Amino acid sequence: EAFRILEVKTILEFYPSQIGQIKILCSDIPPESENEDYFIAGEGGPASVLNTSIYDVILEGKISLFRQERCNDLPIVALHEILHSLGFEHNDNPGSVLYPTLECDQEIDDYIIEDLNDLYEQDSASDLKIEKVEASKSGKYLDFYIEVLNQGLISAKDVPLTIYHDEEAVEFDDGKNYVNLGEIGVGVKKILNVTNAKISRSSENLRFVIDVENNIAELFENNNEASMILN
Repeated sequence: EAFRILEVKTILEFYPSQIGQIKILCSDIPPESENEDYFIAGEGGPASVLNTSIYDVILEGKISLFRQERCNDLPIVALHEILHSLGFEHNDNPGSVLYPTLECDQEIDDYIIEDLNDLYEQDSASDLKIEKVEASKSGKYLDFYIEVLNQGLISAKDVPLTIYHDEEAVEFDDGKNYVNLGEIGVGVKKILNVTNAKISRSSENLRFVIDVENNIAELFENNNEASMILN
């Protein structure tokens, strides 16, 4: 019932699954409360969180319910713990389902609905960022080191890296003018270290571009490029 209420009030949709992202435990044996005047009706929160530098991505949440709901209108305890598993913390509004202690007239705050809708309306896309690049040249040979981070929400597959020397693409030993970095998962940094790539002896300007043809859906497209001048 608590999941259905959130589906009605927000854009979220929930599906039963054996390997779901929110795991639920029901037990008749609650943990002891630090305050003898209260009992613990449930517990919940993120169980696995990945920081991508833009988002804290909750990979898994856990909920434990220890007592049956005693409120007829809303499953307050279940809603409270589901919201914890989605990353919400307690607030100081006694009329809120996120208040630390339970009352049957509590409701879901407007800010909770707005925050959930704002967050989950965003496209689930990757975001590839060139974090660091170093390069040096000896004659017609280029050595370079590059770090590419996926700070988005989903994995990016077959990530192409193109290097331009004075606006001409570097051709590698396999005859291609790009390097396939493969799949870069959420929060994963891919490091590439290449030696003896052939370029023109007179080349002075380098430009490193991720996904030059924009085939990968990304949250932002303004962090896919880095330029430098060779000494």
